[in-house]
Amino acid sequence: MSTVTKADPAIPAGSANALNARRPLGDRGFQILALAAGLLVLVILVLITYTTAQQSVTWFSGGFKDIFQVAFDGNTHFGAMGVLFGTVISSVIGVIIGVPVSIGIALLLTQVVSVRWARPFVYVIDLLAVVPSVVWGLWGIIVLVPWLQKIYLDIASGVKGIPVLDALFGGSNVGGASFFTAGLILAIMITPIITSLSREVIATVPDID
Repeated sequence: MSTVTKADPAIPAGSANALNARRPLGDRGFQILALAAGLLVLVILVLITYTTAQQSVTWFSGGFKDIFQVAFDGNTHFGAMGVLFGTVISSVIGVIIGVPVSIGIALLLTQVVSVRWARPFVYVIDLLAVVPSVVWGLWGIIVLVPWLQKIYLDIASGVKGIPVLDALFGGSNVGGASFFTAGLILAIMITPIITSLSREVIATVPDID
């Protein structure tokens, strides 16, 4: 009669040491390579932090009062107020334009259009949502700015002589690069993202019978 040997419950079913001993050379080499790649990423991050801090010592030596200055020459004056002002203005314009349009598109795709016809538009919107912001900015500079400049010139010529509108839209230095153009590019950039998020949120709301 054969005897059955019971395993000790205190000992794991498998031995890690035995598994490591049986691992082939390729697995051990890949483990070392992955560990070296992870450590290399940490080293690069440390070097980037050190280089950035070293090159910004001159700015910090002047104190944080330079943030509220406009003068910027790259050597002694590092005022950031102009950059902050432009960022805030363009962001506000982008949000005002992009959010209502995005929510409207999301409502249209979820509540009005049938699933069959909405699916291709959803695919396109999801693809546009993953386009890098650098691509949107480059497209805006190359394509949108020259096209808007013609529209701005037409508006300036149309409101010439009108007291308030002439000061807002007129002038001799009318160009496509403006705060409104930057805000419009931001609105186009965030519209697919907000639309995708809004569509997912609206789709999770249960129907009320």
